[in-house]
Amino acid sequence: MEKQKIQEVFSEQIKPQLGRIHKEEKYLNIVWQLAENASANDGKGLREAQLTDEVKPASQALNRLADKGFVEITLPVGNGTLLIDPINNKRELFKKQEMIERYFTKFRLHLDSSQEVQQIAMEVLHLNSERELNRWAESLEEQDNFERYNLVVFKLLERGIEVGKQFYGPMHWRKMSKFYNISEKTKTILEG
Repeated sequence: MEKQKIQEVFSEQIKPQLGRIHKEEKYLNIVWQLAENASANDGKGLREAQLTDEVKPASQALNRLADKGFVEITLPVGNGTLLIDPINNKRELFKKQEMIERYFTKFRLHLDSSQEVQQIAMEVLHLNSERELNRWAESLEEQDNFERYNLVVFKLLERGIEVGKQFYGPMHWRKMSKFYNISEKTKTILEG
């Protein structure tokens, strides 16, 4: 779609409905980028991070365009969080609790079967006894995040112990992004 047509439509039909805006060029570029990439990401459009740097930050402009019906927002699937193991390249969107339980079980088995793994874990966590280590390992599910667990896992990797062969690894939460696309209303205006 040519930028001249989008500029005309923006000036004549979109801008008047937005009211007073700062950085008109930014809004125009957002509409142009979304129109140019309407089929990206299986037709969902672009994530804010995929927009060019000249229009960032774009959240406020995207939300204002969406409020007026010129942009549609596709929310992330599920609750919007993804559980990721970057070392083993595993991702889980729907069965996150099962992945956490499986990893903790495999980690505990590895702890039980290897004196070296126990020593490294005790060193990282500054624990003095095997009993303290076992108590910590049994309370993994009660912890709010994976911070201490990940410290141990990364230290194991650093020392050359391949945790992937034991079927576990570090875990991180990642928020998934919304997708933005021009709305049907905007497509109709641009085609008209």
